[in-house]
Amino acid sequence: MPTVRDVYIFLDQIAPFAGQMPQDNSGLLVGDEGAGVRCALLALDITNEVIDQAAAQGAQLILSHHPVIYLPRKQLLANDPVYRLARAGIAAIAAHTSLDDAAGGVTEALAARLGVGGLEPVLNAGALPEPCLRMGTLPRPLPADEFARHAAKCLRAHVRYCAGGKAVQRIGLCGGGGAKDWIHAARAGADAYLTGDADHHNFIEAKQAGLSFFAAGHYETERLILPPLLEKLQGAFPAVEWRIAQEENPVMLAEESY
Repeated sequence: MPTVRDVYIFLDQIAPFAGQMPQDNSGLLVGDEGAGVRCALLALDITNEVIDQAAAQGAQLILSHHPVIYLPRKQLLANDPVYRLARAGIAAIAAHTSLDDAAGGVTEALAARLGVGGLEPVLNAGALPEPCLRMGTLPRPLPADEFARHAAKCLRAHVRYCAGGKAVQRIGLCGGGGAKDWIHAARAGADAYLTGDADHHNFIEAKQAGLSFFAAGHYETERLILPPLLEKLQGAFPAVEWRIAQEENPVMLAEESY
């Protein structure tokens, strides 16, 4: 029977944990690495609802994108997901920025969903690849509003954007919380940049620089990695019953009423 450590080693091969960003906390976060795995869940976040699903399905492992332990903790109380995982004997592995930046990882899955090809890394001011950021090209140039509708349809997302004044074809991509990296895409000659989250000032600064900026949602730009990751894990561990947890976007939108 495969063990938690076997799954960890496989993930380290396809998305090396050593490649995670310094502030990250990917890896085995809860549980016994020697425990056998017959059933496992994949999730974007390990919430109490996901733990309930894992327990009901008899899972021994939850593999999440976001770490269930990220910041230092001073207490673990009964309703805390970490406490509940340990009490239920369910292990937790996170593949976060290591998976964002990997070949076939989050950013590349995002590009594939949007139909962006010819991906290449983007270099920062130190002439090193900027983590998790890729540059690619659309098959044809699109006006910013048309690309926003295209992204909304592909990602099933509500897309916020600003138009930089030129057609969108050369585009920088970073799933999740990559708002600050628009500047690297702009310096590399991008017409546009798409990520998950953005603040008001990101749109202002990008527009002033002549760059169209698109924010398509953290959940929407990252959860799309789960199906291809499930396929890889099923191929590597056919004896394990792999499932994707049922999750809802925690960010809700109010119905329009003015």
